[in-house]
Amino acid sequence: MVTRASTGRRAPARSRWLVESAPIRIPSSPSPARSPRGDGPDCRRGTRGRPGGRPTRPRARNRDPDRGVPSGLAASTLLHGPFSGDGDAAAALVAELETAEGADHAAGDSAGSGEEFDRRLASLVTIDTVAAAGATERASRAVERALRPYRTPDAPFDTLGGYADVLDAVARTAPAAGISLALGERAAGNEDVRDAALAAWRKYGTAVHEALQTAATARHHGVWVLELGDADAAILPAVARLARDFRAPEPVALAVADGAAAAAGESGIGDAVATAASAVDGTGHGTDDAGWARFDTETEQFTDAFREAL
Repeated sequence: MVTRASTGRRAPARSRWLVESAPIRIPSSPSPARSPRGDGPDCRRGTRGRPGGRPTRPRARNRDPDRGVPSGLAASTLLHGPFSGDGDAAAALVAELETAEGADHAAGDSAGSGEEFDRRLASLVTIDTVAAAGATERASRAVERALRPYRTPDAPFDTLGGYADVLDAVARTAPAAGISLALGERAAGNEDVRDAALAAWRKYGTAVHEALQTAATARHHGVWVLELGDADAAILPAVARLARDFRAPEPVALAVADGAAAAAGESGIGDAVATAASAVDGTGHGTDDAGWARFDTETEQFTDAFREAL
C-alpha cells in the first residue's frame, strides 16, 4: 500500500510519489534551466517541465513508448511486475491513468495535476507488482526501492535511482558508454552518449525481465534455481536479485547459464558462491547478499556445490 510520507521536514529534492523507473525516474534528460515558461524537458512523464520540476499535462507526442514513463516501467530493473519487459503493457497502464486523470480534470477535480498522476501511478504500479501472479511477500517490501525517488536536476537523468539503474546496465553491457556518460562526454560524430546509454539500458532491462519470465525453475530447500541456458552472463546478477525480491519462494535465488551463475540472498552468499566455484574449478566472488561465478563444468554440478556451500 502506498501512503503519504510524514508531513514533517523532508529532503527538498525528494519526491513522495514518483516511481523510479528511469523516464519517470528514468532516462530522458532533466529540466536544464527550468524556465518560468516551463520549456525544459522533464523525463518523469516525457512532458515539458514547470519550475520545480512539476510536469504539465501530457501531449500526444509524448506517448511514444520510447520516451517517458512506459519505457521506464518496462525496462527498469528496480522492480518486476506484469509490465516489466513489456512496453505495450506499460503503455496501456499509463494510458489508463492519463484517461482517468483527464476525466477528473474535465469534471473539475483540481487534483488532476501532475502530482496526482504521479501518486496514482505509484499506487497502481505497487498494486500490480505485489498482486501479480507468482509475487511473493517480499515483493511488497522490495517495490519500495522504486518509489519516492530523489531528483537530480544537475545529472543526465531526472532521478538518482534512474541514473543508477542506467549506470548499472551500461557497466555490465557497454562500459565505454558508461564511462563517457559519467564524465559527461559525447560520442564521436556528436551522438549524445546519453542516448547510447539509454539504448543499452533498455536492451539490458528487456533481456533481464524476459529471462526471469521464461526461465526453467526448480525449487530446492532454501534455494530457488533459475536455468537460463545460453543467456548472456551479464544479466544474471539482475535476474537473481529480482527473482529473490519478487518471485522466489525460497530465501535465495540462483540464476545459472552456460558457464556462469549469480546468486542473491540475505547473507553469506558471496562466500557460498566462491566456495561452490572453487569446488568445480571455477572462480567466484561477491558480497554478503550477492555473488557471481564462472566455471567450465555443467550447471548442475555448480548448483549442487552451491547448495552444499550454503
